[in-house]
Amino acid sequence: MAPGPGPPHRRQADEHEDEERNGHTNGNHNMRLSSRRPATRHNVFVGFWGLILLAGGGLVGMVGCSKAPAPADVSVTWTTEPSPPVVGAPIVADVTLRDADRQPVRGATIEIEGHMTHPGMAPVLAAAEERGDGVYRVRFQFTMAGDWIVLVKGSLPDGRPVNHRIDVASVRPSG
Repeated sequence: MAPGPGPPHRRQADEHEDEERNGHTNGNHNMRLSSRRPATRHNVFVGFWGLILLAGGGLVGMVGCSKAPAPADVSVTWTTEPSPPVVGAPIVADVTLRDADRQPVRGATIEIEGHMTHPGMAPVLAAAEERGDGVYRVRFQFTMAGDWIVLVKGSLPDGRPVNHRIDVASVRPSG
């Protein structure tokens, strides 16, 4: 006669050891229910370097996405009416783009973003329309008295970015 599976107490002991080794139970024992293996030096090493690589990739991505200034061969100037600007009054600003030879840059896409110099205010956003001879007109309103930063953003006809900062000091209160 072939030997059977062994005495019942032996089968329970073997199952208990298997469960302890694998971290599982069938509900009959007070043991951990996690199927996770304990950390080994290899797991910790791989996890540590994986996090380092992930963080490094994020830094590279942030550097790669940083905004470039206006190309050195393109000048950005602007005029406003009224000058100086007044809170709540419609403002017409002409943004002028010129190349290194002082020739008009035509065919650019331009918008402005106006920000107060202190946090907590919503930005003023407006798209510019090309008027000709490298002049782009934008209409907007400053929403509060004080100092503002106006960002002229967009792209040149050849795809290069335009990012230019204009400091607007002392926007006057209305009245």
